[in-house]
Amino acid sequence: MTTKPDHSQYSFAAHGRPGVDDVPESKLGFLRAYEGLRGNTSVAVDDATLKQRVALTLELTYDELHVFKCIQSMMFLEPRITQHSAYPAILSGLRESSDASGRKPRLLDVGCCYGTDVRSFLLEGVSASQLTVTDLDPGYWRVGQKALFVDEQNVKDVATTWGDLSLGVESISAPPPEGLPSWKSSHKYVAASAVIHTLSKTQGTGLIRTVYDILETGGLFVGTTGASTQEGAWHNGGRWLHDEKSLAREFEAAGFKNIVLKQRERFGEDQPQTANAEEAAKPVDDRVRVFIEFSASK
Repeated sequence: MTTKPDHSQYSFAAHGRPGVDDVPESKLGFLRAYEGLRGNTSVAVDDATLKQRVALTLELTYDELHVFKCIQSMMFLEPRITQHSAYPAILSGLRESSDASGRKPRLLDVGCCYGTDVRSFLLEGVSASQLTVTDLDPGYWRVGQKALFVDEQNVKDVATTWGDLSLGVESISAPPPEGLPSWKSSHKYVAASAVIHTLSKTQGTGLIRTVYDILETGGLFVGTTGASTQEGAWHNGGRWLHDEKSLAREFEAAGFKNIVLKQRERFGEDQPQTANAEEAAKPVDDRVRVFIEFSASK
């Protein structure tokens, strides 16, 4: 976080900075629940304090990092992974006892941002040592620790790696999580919530194939992504928006099986939108998009 971000590139920073008064109390439930895990039960933290932490999180982000739409609209206040239909099974799997080698199952959160999703697992009693986070820039994770959740001690055992996973598993410079010989076949679960639609077509293909390599045999890749009724470039060609068929092909080409794709409500919004014939004729940038929940196994 040493250089100012270029907010002219696909950034929602120009939409204005939300302030304390813009933070909805109805979305503070997860932060309230997480307070007990911080060990500060003797000190009551009211909603005004939580709102100030959210405002500080946004201030640091706007000054130092790229502002995605989900940040500008404060979707990070609630975990996304808990909305996935596979969440109960993943949570149960992470609670399993160690395997024959003494290793507990692990989950990797791709595009972790501030780390809301992994903290949902901590709140459910999953050990931090079973969790790994990654993002293009570590700045979001650090802001989450210092400003939003204020919990560096809670997440000190969460493994981290930063950079572009689409470049392949061999490109990961961080050592694998403690006790593991390699990043290959290292995690039982990988989650990527609202990530694939922020990537170019080449990056998306690379990410899916890297995830396949990171998963152990029988492992599960889950997530959500924005999509369209017809695949194509968007955001002035810098990103790729899949449709259901093209996304399924990417998973199949990487080697995944048991691929399940289904339209679902956009996180934090109303019903998914569908395109009629008139909409389908529009350029991809203007087309009404849908949201897809996916799961695929290795």
